[in-house]
Amino acid sequence: KVYADRNDVIWFGSVGGGLGRFDGGKFTHYTAADGLADNKVRTLLEDRDRNLWIGTWKGLSRLRDGKLPSYTSQDGLPNDFVEALFEDREGSLWIGTRGGGLARLRDGTFSVLTAKEGLPSDSPRCVLESSDGSLWIGTDGGGLTRSRGGKSTRFTTEHGLLSNSVLSLAEDQAGAIWAGTEHPPGLHKFDGGRFTPITESQGFYTETAIRVIFPDREGTLWIGTDGGGLRQLRNGAFHAFTTRDGLPSDLIRAISQDREGNLWIGTSEGLCRVRD
Repeated sequence: KVYADRNDVIWFGSVGGGLGRFDGGKFTHYTAADGLADNKVRTLLEDRDRNLWIGTWKGLSRLRDGKLPSYTSQDGLPNDFVEALFEDREGSLWIGTRGGGLARLRDGTFSVLTAKEGLPSDSPRCVLESSDGSLWIGTDGGGLTRSRGGKSTRFTTEHGLLSNSVLSLAEDQAGAIWAGTEHPPGLHKFDGGRFTPITESQGFYTETAIRVIFPDREGTLWIGTDGGGLRQLRNGAFHAFTTRDGLPSDLIRAISQDREGNLWIGTSEGLCRVRD
């Protein structure tokens, strides 16, 4: 995961190397020796109070003023493997876990939503609150669900998805919801109550999973694939970037943007900055 915070500090998580920080041209690192829950980092989020939340394979950590308290199943997390983090407009932190369902942290207390309460799967992979206040939850094998006004609606392959394994969600500047899947992979746009796959005839094709969908501030949509490189959707046209264009790897794990408009791309072979 890569994350540009409000101070334009670039944070990145690695599998085994802990949490990295890039600021002023210098790299620093935080590991389990500093209090991090685990050196395998899955996801990152800066909340409205400027806490940096770090989801790892063995719990959830919070970085503030150099301190790193952690939360695990002993503190109320339903599972220590944290897959996704999202903060809603009310300030609640939503935590997707692998096999334990979706946790909500509000005022220091965890509450848990699982398949027993209607979640499509106990492994949420991504969470998004759209501009209309809907909470979208993509899961591993159960499709996705939208909660709005106390009502939940489930979307699966019967509603246009190519797969029920939803890895990524995003809302673009026009308010359209996009979803990325694996097994089989596909990029989908929500329209008219259904998800419509983007086809090769529209300029998009991938044989690998859609790991991340990122709308930048200029209205361009960036799509990171699991081995097929990076895609750009701009003014209705797709363009592909791969290692031939300078990416260190075609396996894209994360995308973020700093205040200067630079894109930061996390790959399986290192961190990449796209400038101009």
